[in-house]
Amino acid sequence: MFTEPFLTAKDIAKMLKISNALAYRLIQNGQISGVRFGRTVRVRQEDLEKFIAENLTNKNTDHPNTREGVSYEQRSK
Repeated sequence: MFTEPFLTAKDIAKMLKISNALAYRLIQNGQISGVRFGRTVRVRQEDLEKFIAENLTNKNTDHPNTREGVSYEQRSK
């Protein structure tokens, strides 16, 4: 059923180049879905990928150089 191992918060921190504390916090507050095994929590690779996809910053409306889907270059013309 599971072909890839579950990831720890430390694994996630290393992969995303963030602190261990931030990785733990993202899991604890539910931004990254986790599976609890007793006192430990593990994350499936697909849940980490979902978190990344949901938080991409290059979506048209989220990009800092866009306003309402119009790029900075289009506005300045």
